[in-house]
Amino acid sequence: MAANPERGEVDLDIAGTTYTLALGMGALRQIQAAVRASGGRRTFKDVVEGASSGDVEDIVVLVWGALRRHHDDVTVDQVDDLIDALGGIRAFPRVLQTLNELLLYTAPDAVDQGQVKKTNGRADPPSAETAGMTGIPSTSRRGKSGSLRISSGA
Repeated sequence: MAANPERGEVDLDIAGTTYTLALGMGALRQIQAAVRASGGRRTFKDVVEGASSGDVEDIVVLVWGALRRHHDDVTVDQVDDLIDALGGIRAFPRVLQTLNELLLYTAPDAVDQGQVKKTNGRADPPSAETAGMTGIPSTSRRGKSGSLRISSGA
């Protein structure tokens, strides 16, 4: 399978096998859960900063999380073997370069950031009219009692 940069994916070739890495919400959640399982309240940003400064555990868990979408059978221990197959510690620059590329693909572009600024940080989707689409506006046929709510527990 070839990576699709439009979906935030990059390929990493290791010992004749192409691995597709992606950092979707599932990967971010799994990475954060994995590092929190070992103690502390580290965020995804903390893991990225740790990997950037050469923290081996953070590099491995980032690669593991990025593999989850397309290679969910690969374990954290197997990521160690994959990095060893690339050249071990000597491969860190290549692995970090791949992770940086992946992070760039998943970062919002200037147009997206401009939209967020225009909406004061709200993630409201553009209306069909402003997006240049046509059609009949949809209306909800569900009454208020069918609305989804999250209980505050009170």
